[in-house]
Amino acid sequence: MKSEPRVRHEDGFPGPLSHGDMFAGLPYLLLVGGSSCAGKTTLCAALSEQYGIRRFSIDDHLGEYALKGRENGLPVCLHQDLLSPEEFWMRDPVELCEELIGFYREIFPFVMEDLRSTAKEGPLIAEGIALMPELVMKEFPNLTEMAPPQLPELTGTVSSQHVEYICMVAEESFQVRHYREREWVPLLLDGCRDKKKAFSNWMKREKLFAEYIKQTAEQSGCRVYMIQ
Repeated sequence: MKSEPRVRHEDGFPGPLSHGDMFAGLPYLLLVGGSSCAGKTTLCAALSEQYGIRRFSIDDHLGEYALKGRENGLPVCLHQDLLSPEEFWMRDPVELCEELIGFYREIFPFVMEDLRSTAKEGPLIAEGIALMPELVMKEFPNLTEMAPPQLPELTGTVSSQHVEYICMVAEESFQVRHYREREWVPLLLDGCRDKKKAFSNWMKREKLFAEYIKQTAEQSGCRVYMIQ
């Protein structure tokens, strides 16, 4: 039985707001980033259904972005394509984490290109690990912490154009538990001789990545929502 995520915070719904120059003229853009297995997709699907806003899942396009990266000669995208599952997962978790960060840095311009195009059609909720705090804050340098908005504002009826960012980070036990429930996990480990070790390296990478996201979010002034 799947457990429901619990959000540990004190201030209610998050609310960084900004008038991003890249999205001038757009009525509303909600960006939801953070670590894996933190409930980003669950939250965005619920908000999309409740308020009738379109949803863009960045993870659904990672294959396309990786291909663009290879076509543009980006080193991490090229390197990952050369590795077998055994070669990929049996590396040191620190190396795996550094490579993951590098990958999302490389594909971020492709992500923003799609978001600019998709958001022109109206209010949009976008979610994915690629929306790392350091990248979002660089794209929207004027993004600052403000009072939490009321959820009805997510209908897109607000008069001013603005962008909001939420950073959700899963605690380790929650993350591992939910990875074990995902049916596609064994497929990614297929070809590894020691699947238990490969999965352990994967989870250690995710723990390091979650710690990195939390640290950089706090350094950027973003409020972090810990999921447990």
